[in-house]
Parts: sequence; structure tokens; C-alpha cells
Amino acid sequence: MYVALLPALNSRRVELLDQPRLVAQLCGLERRTAWGGRDSIDHAPNAHDDLANAAAGALVAAGGQTEPALLAWYRGLAAEAEAERRLAGGILLGPCDRRS
Repeated sequence: MYVALLPALNSRRVELLDQPRLVAQLCGLERRTAWGGRDSIDHAPNAHDDLANAAAGALVAAGGQTEPALLAWYRGLAAEAEAERRLAGGILLGPCDRRS
């Protein structure tokens, strides 16, 4: 969830409340890389992150679309190609085969 929040924070699309505990919890988060290369973001031992979790969850949920615009554009192209394939009876026509 924190990884999804970072782009919105860094691009200033969202603004955090000026709440000292929230700011302290967000600043206290630690990013660790596991053995397989997977990132993990969590609070330090004996620390809390309940406010940070609530704020991150609300901001990510309110942000709606979380995938990059280019990926969304390619998804749209794939959906159009699939619709064309269905109209053509299961045969996907290439650009040279289309008749206008």
C-alpha cells in the first residue's frame, strides 16, 4: 500500500494532514529488500504505523486508477483488438487485412 502511495505523494497529487503522529509514523517507515528482491515497507520494531496505514489506504483508495497511463492505454488497445476479433468470427485481422 505504501508503494502505491509514493507516486501520489511525490507528485503532490495528494496532501497529508498536518498531524504530528501521522508524519512521525510515515517518516519512521523502513523499506527492506527481501532475499528474492521483493520490497517490504513496514514500521521499525516496537513502533506503530496504524495512522500511516489508515491514511495510505484512504488516499490510495480515493486515488482510483493506480496503474500507469501507458499500461491503461495498452489495455484499451487490447480490448479493441479483442472486440474486432470477435466481430471477425474469431480471426484477428492485421492492419493490412482491414478494409475501410
